[in-house]
Amino acid sequence: RADLLGPDHPDAIAAKVWMGRALVAVGRPGDAVPVLEQALAGSELVRGADHIDTLGAREEYAAAALAAGQSAEAIRSYRHALADRQRIQGGQHPDTWSASLGLAAAYLAGGQPKNAIAQYKQVLSDRGAALGPDHPDTLHARGSLAAANFAAGRMGSALQLYEETCAGYERTIG
Repeated sequence: RADLLGPDHPDAIAAKVWMGRALVAVGRPGDAVPVLEQALAGSELVRGADHIDTLGAREEYAAAALAAGQSAEAIRSYRHALADRQRIQGGQHPDTWSASLGLAAAYLAGGQPKNAIAQYKQVLSDRGAALGPDHPDTLHARGSLAAANFAAGRMGSALQLYEETCAGYERTIG
C-alpha cells in the first residue's frame, strides 16, 4: 500500500497497524514495536493526535510494548491513550475502558500492583454502572481485579473477587 498510495496515505498507515497486530499475534512483539511506532507517528502526522485511528494506533503500540516486556513504555503510552480517550470519547466509552484495562495490565507487568488494582477497580466500577454486575465485560473486569489482588498478595480480596466472578458466570452462562 505504501508503494502504491504513498507511505503517508491513511490506508498505508492502517496496513502498518495491521502488520503490527499480526506480529504480536504470532509472538513477535519486539518486531511489532517499531512498525507500530511508525504507524503511530504517521497517523499523528496525517490525521492528527485526536483522530480515532491515531488513538487506536497508540493503544496497539502500547500493547506491543507490553507484550515485548517494555512495561515502562507501555505504561507511558497507555496513560497517554487513556487521557486522550477520556477527553475525546468520555469515561463511559468501551474504547476508554479498553485503554484503562491496558494501563492496568501494564502496571501489573511493571511491578506496580497497587496502581493496577486502582485501575482495575475503576474499570469495574465504570462497567458495572453502565452494563450491570453480570455483564460479561463487567465479569471480566472483576476477574482481572481478582488476579491483580492475587499478584499483590491480597489473597482474601482475590478469593472474594474470584468467588463473585464465578457466581456471576454461573448466573449468566450456567
